[in-house]
Amino acid sequence: MSKIQLFDRNAPDLVASLNVDSGQDTRRGVNYRATPLLENAVNTALALGRPLLVSGEPGCGKTELGFAIARKLGIDRVRFFPVKSDSDAQRLFYEYDSLRRFHAAQLSSRASADASAADPRNFIEYRALGRAILDAYEREKVAHLTASGHNFPAAPTRSVVVIDEIDKAPRDFPNDLLNEIDQLWFRVPELAGSVASPEIPRDAIPADLRPIIVITSNLERQLPDAFLRRCVFHHIEHPDEKTLELITVNHLQRMALKLADSEIRKAIALMDWARQQRFDKPPGLAELLEFVRAIGIRAENFSDPGFRERALASLSALGKTTRDIETLRNHLEGSTDTLDKQ
Repeated sequence: MSKIQLFDRNAPDLVASLNVDSGQDTRRGVNYRATPLLENAVNTALALGRPLLVSGEPGCGKTELGFAIARKLGIDRVRFFPVKSDSDAQRLFYEYDSLRRFHAAQLSSRASADASAADPRNFIEYRALGRAILDAYEREKVAHLTASGHNFPAAPTRSVVVIDEIDKAPRDFPNDLLNEIDQLWFRVPELAGSVASPEIPRDAIPADLRPIIVITSNLERQLPDAFLRRCVFHHIEHPDEKTLELITVNHLQRMALKLADSEIRKAIALMDWARQQRFDKPPGLAELLEFVRAIGIRAENFSDPGFRERALASLSALGKTTRDIETLRNHLEGSTDTLDKQ
């Protein structure tokens, strides 16, 4: 049995640049702050070879976790699949352009015969999990599923797959993934009759090459029980004050912005106060990061005399309804603390 590679939340990042679908990424997942409980959940998923289903408030770091796992395990490939309201399970593995094939066949019938127009493999593009599974096999075992120009890695390679916001998908989406996500196996029915076997081999992928799957959810709706049984689950709680400070400092550094430690603490205190009120949309980590970013930009580009003025001018990043913003404004304007003292 292959030795399982474990996630160490305190380990340095082993990869400076990630190969993602849109190119190279040098920022996502850098210096990620994971709790011991989250570290345990990641390692449980790695040990069992199961997908990790992560829930939490928007902006709490669910999506970034997949990138962080890749960096800390030294995996340089991340396949990202943003779930949409019209997503179907097939698109997680591949897309077949039947219209382009039809046009190609028509053109070839008018001129000299073109064998490529009749080969459906030339009209298939493998996506996210499909590409990660292909990359985990020896080339000769899966070459029958790909066109001649398919870009295989030099050797079988491990990938991290991030399936983002699965609760946005149609109701049948999770159920349509049950066997495929359990066995890391899929078929391409469009290739039936064109190749000897239109499916991934049934060979077990070694543990050190098995794609690592991170699935995020905002808990907007309940996922099917059969799907949940196939996942390791972890809910990311709202961070404590010390963790919030570390995350905020890291975020500002990524944005090439600076704020005094005292101003960061004041911003966090304001968000904490707001979370204790009866707000229509209580602010979370995502709102805090946008709020401090706005304050940082004003500190560098505007002539606001102090933190209070910069905060008042940036409240639309922290509050999400007119009533919430007015409540924040009244609180700041009526505050008797030393907001502007550094």
